[in-house]
Amino acid sequence: MSDLFEDAATDASLAGIEPPSDRWPSTLAELVDVLRALFVKRGRSEDDAISEAQQAALAIGEYLGGRQIYLPCGDSLRGALRDRRIYLEYNGRNKADLSRRYGITERRVEQIAAEQRVIFLRKMQGSLFDS
Repeated sequence: MSDLFEDAATDASLAGIEPPSDRWPSTLAELVDVLRALFVKRGRSEDDAISEAQQAALAIGEYLGGRQIYLPCGDSLRGALRDRRIYLEYNGRNKADLSRRYGITERRVEQIAAEQRVIFLRKMQGSLFDS
């Protein structure tokens, strides 16, 4: 039985083809694959999932392209996403509802809204001392 990778390495159609030396093409492939899998899991057809994954990767690249970014994982990421969602849903009159929905105190809802507002303002205004 031949090894799958040996066959691929000797395949005439791959002769002379070298993988890109930059790391970003493999990171992009991973991003599209993760998004595609998520969209398929949520009921999209394979073709739609690929298209939407590519569109999402393009939007991320257009906004964050060229920057080095850090994304936390696990509970830190889930908490940050929860806080962002609370901020987007917060209207000043729905503290009690958000408190019940997310299992936190009304005071914590207010704190999250204030923290997220500072993040928003810093992004919009920048800093006098940023280079």
